[in-house]
Amino acid sequence: MKLVAFRLKERVHLLDMIDVGLIDATTLGRLPEPLRPRLAELLANPGG
Repeated sequence: MKLVAFRLKERVHLLDMIDVGLIDATTLGRLPEPLRPRLAELLANPGG
């Protein structure tokens, strides 16, 4: 849901989940193709 909206607030929440290890690169394979680039972008630059 957060990847669909992808507003700053959602991106911050996703970055927090990446920071604590709830989301990682293995999550990419479970997402539909249109959302993968958004998560990949956050994973590539977790510092914001």
